[in-house]
Amino acid sequence: MGDFSIECGQALWNSYAGGLAVFLLLYPIGIPLVYFLRLQKLKSSLRNPLTQLELGFLYLAYSEPFWWFECLDMLFKLIMTSVVVFLPNQMELTAGLIITTLYLIWMLLFNP
Repeated sequence: MGDFSIECGQALWNSYAGGLAVFLLLYPIGIPLVYFLRLQKLKSSLRNPLTQLELGFLYLAYSEPFWWFECLDMLFKLIMTSVVVFLPNQMELTAGLIITTLYLIWMLLFNP
């Protein structure tokens, strides 16, 4: 049950917010980072059937030199859904279009 007696910006709220901010960053940044480090560690055995069963959903859709691309795609989605909204309203659309255009150009040039 929620405790509605805690007001935003008060000392107790601030003590909770600091701890929760860690988890707010840990999930969207930590998961792609863990996937990337795990794939990098197993880069030499990506063709191994056991590795494909465990982590194949991250790299089998892409060509071999781009085994890391799903991690970049996760970060792109994070930026577009979570980071752009923190920009001032006048900049959101422009920043979103620039980021999306650069991402699209990169994908068309390298065809992962």
